[in-house]
Amino acid sequence: MKIFISHSSKNKDFGNHLVGLLRGLGIKENEILFTSNVAYGIPVAKNIFNWLKSQIEEKPFVIYLLSKEYYESVACLNEMGAAWIVENEHAAIFTPNFNLSSKEFQNGALDPREIGFKIDDEDRIMSFIQMLSKNFEITGNAVIISQSVKKFIKDIGEIKKEAVDIKQAPKKAVIKET
Repeated sequence: MKIFISHSSKNKDFGNHLVGLLRGLGIKENEILFTSNVAYGIPVAKNIFNWLKSQIEEKPFVIYLLSKEYYESVACLNEMGAAWIVENEHAAIFTPNFNLSSKEFQNGALDPREIGFKIDDEDRIMSFIQMLSKNFEITGNAVIISQSVKKFIKDIGEIKKEAVDIKQAPKKAVIKET
């Protein structure tokens, strides 16, 4: 079994840190599918849609990295629909600013009553790791797991901080010539 991270390319930083967490837990690189990183993505000379279809047909564990950008992407919604049809095991992870009350999420293919979690929720991450251990070989070293989770949460916090800093940056005044 593989882990397929279904995400918007606009959220690739979150996804890269998620890959780092998975690798830190001991999941092998050939068990991770993440198209925003060449090391885990679509091989050269492959048709993107045919390749993704073949991967989804193999019933990977799907991580839906949900965000506003995810629901704005036709490609993401196609991935979601394809994985939903073959009834893949899955987990929904929400980016920090994702609105759980959005009509897209509430009326989409994923059941909004099914428990997902915010990407920086340490307790839920630990529960998620326990769930992954049923299908994947996770390190038994509790210190490594703890360090990997702490690093992941720190890295996610930095992305959140960067997003806030960008929003709060002063806008340059535009001077109109008359």
